Amino acid sequence: MDCFLYPHINLPMFVPKNTFVTVHDLIPLTAYWDGSKAKASFFRSLVSRAVRKADRIIAVSETTKSQLVTMFPRSKDKTVVIYESYEERLGRIASTLDKPSVDGSYFLYVGNRKRHKNLGRVIEALSKIDGKNIKFVIAGQKDGAGPDEIETQVKELNLENRVLFFVNPSDEVLALLYKGARFLIQPSLIEGFGLPPLEALSLGTPVLLSDIPIFREIYEDAAEYFDPFSVEDIAQKIIKWSDEDAGPTLHKERVAHVLAKFNREKILDQYVDLLQG
Repeated sequence: MDCFLYPHINLPMFVPKNTFVTVHDLIPLTAYWDGSKAKASFFRSLVSRAVRKADRIIAVSETTKSQLVTMFPRSKDKTVVIYESYEERLGRIASTLDKPSVDGSYFLYVGNRKRHKNLGRVIEALSKIDGKNIKFVIAGQKDGAGPDEIETQVKELNLENRVLFFVNPSDEVLALLYKGARFLIQPSLIEGFGLPPLEALSLGTPVLLSDIPIFREIYEDAAEYFDPFSVEDIAQKIIKWSDEDAGPTLHKERVAHVLAKFNREKILDQYVDLLQG
C-alpha cells in the first residue's frame, strides 16, 4: 500500500489517499498562545482540515492526543501515538570534544524564547538568588534582530554577567553546553513533547522540569519537578541543584528506562508497523 506521510498539519492542496499526518502540539489553540488571533484561527483551520483529510493521525505524545481528541472529537478513532526520538549524534560529538563553552558552573536552557517557555520566571528567580557564581545559559533560536523581552529583563535586573546567550548554536557548541552544564532546566508551561531534556539525559546531564502533564508522561521519575508558576519554588530548586555538595543526582536506571522508550530504532519500527498495517 502506498502511503503519504506528512510531518506537520499544513497539508498541501492535493491530498492523496492513505495520508498520514503528524500533530506535534496544539499550543496556538490554548491560553498560552502569545501570537495573533488571526494566526490561531488559521492554525485551527489547518488542524481541522488535517483531521478531516487524513486517514491516520500521529500524535507525538499521549498528552497531545488527549488535547487533539478533546478539541477535535472526530480525530479519536484515527489517532495513534508515536513518540519522538532524541538525537544520538550529539553524544558522539560531545565525546570527541573537551574544551568547555562556558567557564565555571552553569545551568542550561535549550529552546526558543516564546512566552510559554516561561523563561521570565527563571530570570526573576535568578535575580533573587545571592551569589554571582550561579550562571544561566540560554541556547537556541531568537526572533528578531533587536533585544527581546528576555534580554530586556536580564538588563533591567542587572544580570548581564550571570545570564549568557548562545543564539542558534552549532551542534558542536550545543553538545558541549549539554555536556558541561550542571543541569538542564526546562520551565515550559505547555509542550507537545519536549525534546531538550531527553538530549540532556542522553549526555548524562540531570534535568529539572516544570511539573506539567507532558513532562511527567515523558520523563517519569528520571527528573525532578517544580511549580512553573512559582518564582519562589524555581529559586529554591536552582539553589538546591547548584549546591556542589547537595546538587542533582542522576539515577542511571531511571534514565536508562526513559531513554529506552525513545530509542530511534524502536520509533522507526512503530512507523513501519503503522504504514504496513
